[in-house]
This record gives sequence, C-alpha cells and structure tokens, in this order.
Amino acid sequence: MIEYERHAISGVPDFRAAELEARQSDYCLLIPVINEGARILTELGRAQHAGVDKLCDVVICDGGSTDGSMKNDTLQLYGVNTLLTKTGPGKQGAQLRMGIYFALNRGYKGILTIDGNNKDSIEDVPRFIEKLREGYDLVQGSRFRRGGHAIRRCAMPRCGWCTPRWSAWRPGNGLPIPPTPTGPTAGNI
Repeated sequence: MIEYERHAISGVPDFRAAELEARQSDYCLLIPVINEGARILTELGRAQHAGVDKLCDVVICDGGSTDGSMKNDTLQLYGVNTLLTKTGPGKQGAQLRMGIYFALNRGYKGILTIDGNNKDSIEDVPRFIEKLREGYDLVQGSRFRRGGHAIRRCAMPRCGWCTPRWSAWRPGNGLPIPPTPTGPTAGNI
C-alpha cells in the first residue's frame, strides 16, 4: 500500500490517497461517497459478485466520511484499488475532480463514474467498458430511459430534466443526454 497527500493543485481539492493495489486495468471506476455506510459496502459486494473489480480499478472518492465505512482493510476485501479522501473544500463535484485528477495522473484510458448509494446498476459496468473498448467516447446510463429503473428515488432527479448539470448538454443542440444524477457515466480519455 502506498499512502500520500496532495495539496494546492489548481482546480483539485486537497486529498489523501491510499493506493491499496497498483494499477491493474486500463479503466477506473470512480465512486463518490460520503457517509454511505452499508449502502456502499453492499454496492461493492454486488460489484465484486459481477466481476467489476477484475475489469477495472475501483477508486473510492470519499468526501470525508465519519461513519466508519471507509476502512482500508474492509475496502481491500471488497476489491477496492484506491481510496481517495477529500480534505479540502467542496462537495461531490470536488470529489469527482479529485478522482479525475488521480485517474489522469495514473494513466487510465477511460473513466467510469457511479454513485456509491447502491441505487444504480453497478452490474452494468462491464457493458460500459465494452462500449468504451468499441471506441465510444461517452456512454451514459439513465434510470429514466426505456428499461431504466429508479430505486428509492427522491423528487430531485426529475428537476434535472429542466436544469441538467451535464456540461456538454445545451438547449436546442439535439443531444439526448440525460442529467447526471440519473445513472452511471463512462468516457474514454
């Protein structure tokens, strides 16, 4: 295991890294969490059962959890490759910037993201990787597309249809990109 800290990087929050394993894959799966407790451990168990940890490096982007779920030895049992812990300001966007910075510096060919709240189908990660390997630049899942399922969904994601956060989407451009909070995303670098 390699542990270190990063500070004062433009656009990236300060963070601690615990690389539990060396890089194993061309792809990494970034999972932002904060105090997800049993939800993230259940999701990681589902990922391991689906072989996700054998297809890509699982990187947890922790926002500073205090619930005890982010213990290195436990995460190793679930096939987590790296734990990044944000120590600087910011919320989920900052966690993802930290993860993307890490992924770029580690030389991954592609980055996948999925929330760590056990609401999305982590079992579909192999399908995302398959599309990336086929040359797709962006693959995005959605609970609101035909065949998608919302699990324990609050009313907030529906508002995303009116005010999407995805930066590539602009009104009138014809891109059918759903808002980010509705499912996993993957992209080639």
